[in-house]
Amino acid sequence: MKISLQAFFRILLLISIPALYFYPFTVTTFVFSVLLALSLKSLIGKKRGYINILLFMVILLAGVFASGYQIDHNVAINNVTNSQRGEHPNFQTNIFAKILHNKTTSAMFYLQNLNDRLSISSVFVAGSYPNLSKYLPLGFLFPWYLVGFVLALKRKYPVYLRTSFLTALSILLILTSIFSRTSSEIFMFALIWFTCLESVEQLIKSPKIIIYLLVVLNLIYLGIFLASKNVFLNI
Repeated sequence: MKISLQAFFRILLLISIPALYFYPFTVTTFVFSVLLALSLKSLIGKKRGYINILLFMVILLAGVFASGYQIDHNVAINNVTNSQRGEHPNFQTNIFAKILHNKTTSAMFYLQNLNDRLSISSVFVAGSYPNLSKYLPLGFLFPWYLVGFVLALKRKYPVYLRTSFLTALSILLILTSIFSRTSSEIFMFALIWFTCLESVEQLIKSPKIIIYLLVVLNLIYLGIFLASKNVFLNI
């Protein structure tokens, strides 16, 4: 079975991303994050059906159990939240006051988690690698993958507005933000792999000279960072 030149370069662009070589994945984290990314992508495919939604939910639930589902707690944040409990004048009589009052601080904490883990800077410029110095200028994906992802958003935005996709995306974002760093890795990287798949799908449509250049850049930068990795190890 022969593989086309375009398919070959697509594979090269997918397997030469920094996260695959620098992030200390467990097998479970890697497998479930890839499965979730592929399942998320199926929700924007040409074949629409309940089977894709069901498959996503099954993999998601299995991933939650595999992650250890540890909520990220911050003692200081919890103390502030608890100290404000019941202060709203309608706390006892209004259900919305009871649910939403004193939750602002916690909400900001989890939004900060999401920003730290999935900001444009973290994904494409300076990824948060637990085993490497924060001064290593290396994202989970190379910066030019952002161009491919922006093109995907521009060319495919109608499919990103599907209710099933937006629901699945929201669930992954919430789990990434509220779970501890270790427990959130499956969901965080599911979104990163999805971004990579969408980006490469667009980059591979570029003129051949651009594709060759991107592959060469990937391999050169990957080689440089691999050669200097020991300098940035957290000991």
